[in-house]
Amino acid sequence: MQKNRNSFQRLIAVFILLVAGSSAAQEDIASRINIDYEMFRLENGLTTIVHSDHSTPTVYIGIWYGVGSKDEPDGKTGFAHLFEHLMFQGTENREGEYFTPFTKAGATGMNGTTSEDRTNYYATVPSGALDMALWMESDRMSHLLGAVTQEALDEQRGVVQNEKRQGENRPYAGVYDRVRAGIYPAGHPYRHSIIGSMEDLDAASLDDVHDWFNEYYGASNAVLVLSGDVDIEAAKEKVSHYFGGAPAGVPLVKPQQWIPEIREDRKEIMYDRVGQTRVVRTWVLPNQGDYDTNLMYLVNETLVGNKNSPLQKLLVDDLQLATDVRGSAYGRTISGEYTLTANLRPDVEPEQVIDVIDKVVAEYLEAGPDKEILENAKLGVNMYMLGTMESKSTIGRMLAEGQLYSNNPLQVKKEIEWLNEATAEDLTAVANRWLTRGFFEIVILPFPEYVTSEDPVDRSAVPEVTEVSGIQFPDIQTTTLDNGMQLVVAPSGDLPLIDVSIRLGTGNMADAPDAPGISDAVFALMQKGTKKYDANELAAAKDRIGMEARMAANVENSQYGYRILTGYLEESLEIAAEVLRNPTFPEDELFKFQQQILAYLSNVEQNPSRNATPLFRRALYGADHPLGGVWTPELANNLNRERIQEFHAREVAPDNMTVFMIGDIDIDTATAALNHTFGKWKAKSASMMKPIGGVASTGPRVILIDQSGAPQSTIRVGHALAPYDAEGDTELGIVNAVFGADFEARINMNLREDKSWSYGIGSQISKNTSGDQYLVVAGSVQTDKTMESMAEIMREYEEYVSSRPATVDELQRVKLNRTRSLPGNFSSKRGFLSSMIASDTFGLPYDYAETTAARVEAVTLAGVNERARSVIRPDELTWVVVGDLLEIEEKVRALNYGTVEVWDGFGNRMR
Repeated sequence: MQKNRNSFQRLIAVFILLVAGSSAAQEDIASRINIDYEMFRLENGLTTIVHSDHSTPTVYIGIWYGVGSKDEPDGKTGFAHLFEHLMFQGTENREGEYFTPFTKAGATGMNGTTSEDRTNYYATVPSGALDMALWMESDRMSHLLGAVTQEALDEQRGVVQNEKRQGENRPYAGVYDRVRAGIYPAGHPYRHSIIGSMEDLDAASLDDVHDWFNEYYGASNAVLVLSGDVDIEAAKEKVSHYFGGAPAGVPLVKPQQWIPEIREDRKEIMYDRVGQTRVVRTWVLPNQGDYDTNLMYLVNETLVGNKNSPLQKLLVDDLQLATDVRGSAYGRTISGEYTLTANLRPDVEPEQVIDVIDKVVAEYLEAGPDKEILENAKLGVNMYMLGTMESKSTIGRMLAEGQLYSNNPLQVKKEIEWLNEATAEDLTAVANRWLTRGFFEIVILPFPEYVTSEDPVDRSAVPEVTEVSGIQFPDIQTTTLDNGMQLVVAPSGDLPLIDVSIRLGTGNMADAPDAPGISDAVFALMQKGTKKYDANELAAAKDRIGMEARMAANVENSQYGYRILTGYLEESLEIAAEVLRNPTFPEDELFKFQQQILAYLSNVEQNPSRNATPLFRRALYGADHPLGGVWTPELANNLNRERIQEFHAREVAPDNMTVFMIGDIDIDTATAALNHTFGKWKAKSASMMKPIGGVASTGPRVILIDQSGAPQSTIRVGHALAPYDAEGDTELGIVNAVFGADFEARINMNLREDKSWSYGIGSQISKNTSGDQYLVVAGSVQTDKTMESMAEIMREYEEYVSSRPATVDELQRVKLNRTRSLPGNFSSKRGFLSSMIASDTFGLPYDYAETTAARVEAVTLAGVNERARSVIRPDELTWVVVGDLLEIEEKVRALNYGTVEVWDGFGNRMR
């Protein structure tokens, strides 16, 4: 057994010397950060890492197997990912879905993922469910193969293939396949995709799958991590008990490093059904444990990631050649990649952007990074690390990956030290080592507009040949400032962090009838310049204090939120007050916003499935209702600064705001800070917010939208519900959970698990405070099963209210999940903050969620089925189906599910 009780104090001490602010305050931060762990290894080779944190009665359990797509030989691509799916099925000792016991136990954050280098499975469970989770995890490690039958293989192969189709249905989906082929030579483990090829998946035999499991899923090729409410002695006893009998497996060949050699730049052009030209350039890097690969993160931040970085500033702001530009440095166990991506504005030639990239990279290699941007990037890294200290799952992930990839659970400590100690000269040297090597560049162009003319050729004869892709809220305190601004404070935790969310009582429902979308524009542009700052100065001011603010308009309210170090609270509020009170909405930033909308709409034109949900709302509420609004080129082009300013002046005022704070804060400190920063703002709102009201249309009705060549059809189908009612909302939520809201609900189990026609499909209920809600089933299905999928969805609607009502088992599954998952849903301060805001929005007590378990337990089977019969109306369904109409229209019409209309992707009726 290994022990390690080192803290991150040295790491943060380095950070203290680098960032602005009080040294004493930063040392206080350092003293609070600590990752303790203990590690032991069973005789069969299973490595277990234990991090004890008894703050909440939950345990994060994760297992990392050292197998990924890199281990797949030719002809067997996609096996690692396919096996990820098979591991969620039954075993020799247990039938049914792997999720079921976890759902009943109240597990949260449960999933499995596959990468090039590993396959992992994880969940956060209540402490009392740890034995169950260990039994389940060890059971599939030791006793899976007897349940991997030809039927199970065929079912999950179909699900994976639908996942692949869904991915291929997205814009730019084929780009990374070309990048891999461009930088990795034949035989390199990273040359093929994680999900694999259709041909290899089809060819996978039962013997192949069994051999794969026996080779790679032994205990000696796995790292188990337990992070949370468990101590080392209990962990040793339980892990030994459950995993001691697991097969050890055999020693494996593990490639350590293979950095491709690109001797000269390689360039390619490809075409895709997209509306925007994109330039992607990729260099190779060493593996993820290498010093250079880690410093390339800072190279990226100082070259392109920051608002004031040279590529961002020149391409997006100054020359306005691109709507956005970004980069990423990514290491794996054998090699890594650094990629730059630029999305071009209309009518800009790729060569113009490529010339700027060449020029800026050359200047960076010569002069190095801006030192202030570098220090801001380090602050962001340390802010992130500080924030992870309250997350058991993130700590567990870091420990497991450190051990699996570097044989050091605290590898992250070394990497953060590298980043904090890096100088501008270090970054310049690293950039010169890797960005002077050959690269692969691909330019993605929209499909040309071809027109096929009438065929004039005589086809009656061949001419003669004449020539040869359970919770407890903190104490909540409130007050109201003299200017009408409301304040809600929840002191919580001992980390020097505060989460701030400012809710504004305005949103889409305040849009003028002749200016739909104006609220979206206002909240998108408020951080793009103020009386005190231009956009770049504002970004730099936020970077200096690690303030990453999010702002958006919603239907009935809007939000401005961020996380901040305690010592920077008042400075952050000064910035927030400046943004909210004094935005200038510069013409150049408005123009860039319009260009971003137009670029998005050009992609919608090629891929209208991206607009499926807005089009469903338009079908329900009508084109003249704010909820029926859909962005169009005309709306984007008609945005004007005067109307935006009018909306801001009318809607944004302190008496229309509530400030929520949670964390290292008290009501007196918060009140003083708000009075100092917002107190002089005395404006009064004259809001034009309207109630949502009722829907404009009821079914039966079918709306078809053409997406030529789409491998899947995107479906939205549902109907209006009565306005929100707090007394009956819990029961209604359970009705929906049985029907389609959960993974094990009827809709998903039917179309994904039973029939393999969809990667995932489910239902949800919109929640509004002032008008009709709606129930909608949403998902995608393979094109050739569109009609059959619609028929199955209709059958589920009809049978739920007639021959197949909710059962005792279904109700019990949902009730167990809803009650036992509560601690996991409130494992961070942001969980409490979101719940407080949501409850207050609906006029409920801030701590309303504390009564969730009692309300759920009070729901009866008779009540669920009575409610289902009263709210679900199969004869009033509105369908929106986006797909290849050449393949699906005739069959959909034959279903006779209502009047059929054909719309374009912007909601205009074509026929």
